[in-house]
Amino acid sequence: MTVTKAIYQGKGRVEATHVRSAITIKTDAGKAVGGLGENQNPVELLGNALAACALTMMGLQAERGGVDFSGCYAEVGQIEEDM
Repeated sequence: MTVTKAIYQGKGRVEATHVRSAITIKTDAGKAVGGLGENQNPVELLGNALAACALTMMGLQAERGGVDFSGCYAEVGQIEEDM
């Protein structure tokens, strides 16, 4: 069963649609590598997904133990390297 349909749009852009909700996310390669750089790049999106996954699992576990996890957060950053 398909969960997400991702289509390459050209110039480093991908449009990914979650099939069940029809919510669409666009990613762009950065300008430094020839992309449009208008949206999150795929690496940033991956970092966001990891943060959301970790917070979801920690929050559910905390709630099972009667702990209010509301307001806990993660910050996602990147390390700039010379290319």
